[in-house]
Amino acid sequence: MTTLSFTSLFNCTDTVSCLSLSNNSLALGLENGDISIITPNSTSNSSITLSHSIDPCNALAFSDTSSVILYSAHKGNVIAWDLRNPAMAVFNLQVSEDEVNSIDVNMQDGYIATGDDLGLVSLISIANQKVTRVFKSHDNICSSVKFRPSWPNQLISAGLDCQLVIRDWKAGSRNKRKISMTNLIDPRRLTSLLNSGRQGQRESRSDVASIRIASSFSQEEIQRMVSTHALGQDLPLNPPMVHSIGCSNSGDYVVAGLGNGTVELFHGGKNLRHTESLFGHKRSVAAILPIGDSYVLSGGDDCNLFLWDLTHGGGGTQFVHSGKIGALVGRELSRFYMADNTSIVKVVDLARA
Repeated sequence: MTTLSFTSLFNCTDTVSCLSLSNNSLALGLENGDISIITPNSTSNSSITLSHSIDPCNALAFSDTSSVILYSAHKGNVIAWDLRNPAMAVFNLQVSEDEVNSIDVNMQDGYIATGDDLGLVSLISIANQKVTRVFKSHDNICSSVKFRPSWPNQLISAGLDCQLVIRDWKAGSRNKRKISMTNLIDPRRLTSLLNSGRQGQRESRSDVASIRIASSFSQEEIQRMVSTHALGQDLPLNPPMVHSIGCSNSGDYVVAGLGNGTVELFHGGKNLRHTESLFGHKRSVAAILPIGDSYVLSGGDDCNLFLWDLTHGGGGTQFVHSGKIGALVGRELSRFYMADNTSIVKVVDLARA
């Protein structure tokens, strides 16, 4: 267990609720509705403030890594910004009658996807600036939505109904596949792992998904964590709601952070399959950040950050923080950004962890 340290800090005027990163800019969405734009690699602390709404900024997304176009969500509206002219929004479109929680952009096809509190996934045509399709994807809040890289037809959404929905959004509303997070792991395997008394932190079979427990845990902590998951499988106290998802740059990995504290890995081609469960967090996993195809960062309501090494035999390293971790963005372990329900964004370097 290591205490998290920071290389630098960015101070804002209100609590930071979401982040988005392009090659040149870092966008910070604030609870007072403002958006701060900073240049991460600049020696100057100057920033641009985008102000168009008094409603909290719930989600942000740059249109692509090199873009100056940014999209933000406030209540049920999506606002488009051109950073070359920050004084005025490009458009302000009502997408939902309820809160929009997530935004993702597919510039290749010219669409924005949103997920909202009604469980709906909406597609917005960038060219026409209007909603063109709405999918009823979830029976509860849709917490996150992602276009899967390298698979332009696949749109992945996650919800508090404990479902991951993989949809061919070009083929129509019926072409979808649901993966339930409930009993994703056979509880008998957890019981077997608990009773085996083994000292290792990884249990796997070639025909089913493996189970990995953070390598920084003591044997007593491992036993307690496995016991908690084994006994809690049939209890409604901590259901596996999906709070966050992330995709690796290649699209080979899709990662889900659950309300029961597990991080679930899915891998494969068109038909994703569950390959591994990562045990480390003791509360909901609110933020997921894949780094390449080799690492995943997960941040949770338990004030812990975990670095998971996806390579064969890799482990999971725990870093303790002072607050709940709500958002992570970045492309390298040597420099990524973390929001933690305060007005200060932290810059973290785990390259030598």
